Amino acid sequence: MIAKAPNYRNMVKQYVNDVLSGRRVAGKLEIAAVERYQSDLQKKDSGFFFDEAQAVSACEFFELLVHTDGEYAGTPFYLYGWQVFIVWQLFGWRIRGSNLRRFRELFLTVARGNGKTPFGAALLLLIFAFDSPIEERAECYTAAVKRDQAGLSFNAAKRFVERSGLCKSGYLQALKTAINIPRNGSTLVPLSSDAKSADGLNIHGLLRDELHAWTDYQREYYEKLQTALGKRRQPLAITITTAGSENSTLWREQYEIAKKVVERGSTVDIDSLLVAIYEIDDDDDELDPAVWSKANPMLEHGVVKIKHLQDMASAAAIDSTQRHQFRRYHGNKLTYSFNKSFTAEMWERGNGRIPQAQLKSGFAGVDLGWCDDIAAIGYVFPLDYVSIEGQSKRRYAIFADAFCPRNGRRELSREPWRTWIQSGRMMVTESEWTDTAPMYEKLAKRNKDFGIKVVAYDPANAREFATNVVNELRIETFNCQQSHSKYHEPLREFKQALLEGRILHGGCPLLGWAATNVVEEENAKGHRMPSKGRS
Repeated sequence: MIAKAPNYRNMVKQYVNDVLSGRRVAGKLEIAAVERYQSDLQKKDSGFFFDEAQAVSACEFFELLVHTDGEYAGTPFYLYGWQVFIVWQLFGWRIRGSNLRRFRELFLTVARGNGKTPFGAALLLLIFAFDSPIEERAECYTAAVKRDQAGLSFNAAKRFVERSGLCKSGYLQALKTAINIPRNGSTLVPLSSDAKSADGLNIHGLLRDELHAWTDYQREYYEKLQTALGKRRQPLAITITTAGSENSTLWREQYEIAKKVVERGSTVDIDSLLVAIYEIDDDDDELDPAVWSKANPMLEHGVVKIKHLQDMASAAAIDSTQRHQFRRYHGNKLTYSFNKSFTAEMWERGNGRIPQAQLKSGFAGVDLGWCDDIAAIGYVFPLDYVSIEGQSKRRYAIFADAFCPRNGRRELSREPWRTWIQSGRMMVTESEWTDTAPMYEKLAKRNKDFGIKVVAYDPANAREFATNVVNELRIETFNCQQSHSKYHEPLREFKQALLEGRILHGGCPLLGWAATNVVEEENAKGHRMPSKGRS
């Protein structure tokens, strides 16, 4: 870690100057937060004043703590410039007349790996046991969607207490599921994520962990916690999170409020909210190393490893899903849960020739489409084994038979349909709707030529087709409902095999067109599947 800094005022001054001068590569909202601080210092009639002694004392609290995880275990918790800037403001700004803290809420969003959980846990521990003034019978909580997640930040605080010697004097008592101050009855515990667990609370300090994972199911829980903060003289709610997706409704609401508080020219003014947003900007290329420090303030200090980001960025350059995740988790930028599954470069890895002699005992899947549009039967055939980084993995051949009604929704005289029809890659049926008779005939021929073991189908629109496959072709069928849980693992494994060059599709242009138009979406559990409506 860094050497102990004797003067926190100088650290804040250096950080502010570096951000405003451009010496530190900072995002627009980080710059705006620094400008807000500078503006507040110059206000003479705001109702607030800055108490430097309180700010220094709060920063010095971290010197009592010892890191407990990874390569920094056993080293003192010295703050870096961006962290000092947050602590400095959070505890230095005071309300005139009462000398209580100005800020009642901190919204901190930063990319993964930048130590937000231990930092948040230490802040909560500070207001729990060493606030100014000390709060009698203080109730402090860590809260998350899952109790396990709330336990992460609670256990971080508990380890600080145990490893830093804060228990030796008897002032603090660390138990399995609670940290207590026996002298004044204060307690710090993790909360479960149901609304009932928030009933009757009288909260002095709250740490909300990974707000991006909170959905509308947690709204009542969130609101009860927020309401319970109003009963204390100077409560503090700390939100630490990475960026969310369009499903992260609570995160999006709070992010938009926080953004407006610091944005230049905004009319939203919430004096009690401290905002610290570390993210790449909207027009930044998330794969450009020059912008990574905007979302990763620990990058310049070596806590976030540049080699790790470089490796992930290399993979993300050819895999759209990984790029989507890289932008969200390491660029700390809002992304939507739907994105293209396959880039053109990624799909081209399967252009190798299909070894016809190895096509034996394959599997098929039928898609009857929208009745007046493209229908298809897709095939996959296990091939030989190849060595991938010392592991023996199987290759697969894939191809498809496509069908389209002549009088359906497609204008078949236009490209690319005309070329595909002329080349035999797409069969036209003389009807307005999907005609399944040619599909049975083609499937029967494929079964005769290669052997088809199982045909997968969607029971929502292909149940009759599947029944006829069993009765007439004597091929086993598999009910494959279109759901995230069904698609997630095979989609992930297929993409991995494609990246490793284990999928051979022979460069079929029709299949390539279909693949590069696949858009996938993510549900609340993180499971992904193709989304026909967004393709």
